Amino acid sequence: LTRAEVLDELVFLVVNEPANDGDMQSRFKYANLAAELLTADVPAIIDKLVASTNLLDVLY
Repeated sequence: LTRAEVLDELVFLVVNEPANDGDMQSRFKYANLAAELLTADVPAIIDKLVASTNLLDVLY
């Protein structure tokens, strides 16, 4: 989960609208899961996220 490409995808899922196909629950499934992972109290994920200025720029 702490690889750069995985964190990039998690942040992408959180900050971008999902496609309009399917019902609401399935449309936002991965975005919700990504948000849960990014906000979990896991030091390795938090450290990698904070160390990446590119990801922080996308989030803020």
